[in-house]
Amino acid sequence: MGARMDARDELDIRNLIARVAWMTDNWTSIEEYLLNYREDATWEIEGHGQYQGHEGIGRRVQEMLDQGVCGPGLPARHSVTSLEVIPDDVDPSSAVARSFGVMISTLDGEPVVVSYGQKHDYVRKGADGVWRVSRRVIGVQAWEEKTQAAAHAQGY
Repeated sequence: MGARMDARDELDIRNLIARVAWMTDNWTSIEEYLLNYREDATWEIEGHGQYQGHEGIGRRVQEMLDQGVCGPGLPARHSVTSLEVIPDDVDPSSAVARSFGVMISTLDGEPVVVSYGQKHDYVRKGADGVWRVSRRVIGVQAWEEKTQAAAHAQGY
């Protein structure tokens, strides 16, 4: 079973992962979104490159909005399911949150699953007592191209 974790820390990590999903679609500023990540964090979709630090992750968030993938004002919504928090066996300020992610949007006014995959969020508790993502790895298992093309056609 491995290391055990304080229930408060586990709840904080679960809330962090849920907040990242929520804010991926509803941020009011990129800076607000980046508060969930350590300054030196990395963000990657397997096989599609890596974004480094707040500068790189912020650039990716803006790219996703500009491309009509997700962000404020777009119909896409992210959901996290089957979340498991795995404490580090040695470092009590580190853990991995693994989950499945689903992105839902609309196509011709109907809800459709746009993508799904697995996520591994490596999280660390800072000196301020706040858990933040230090590394996010997304493994996309399916992606619906027609939905993205339709979003562009609809002006998103």
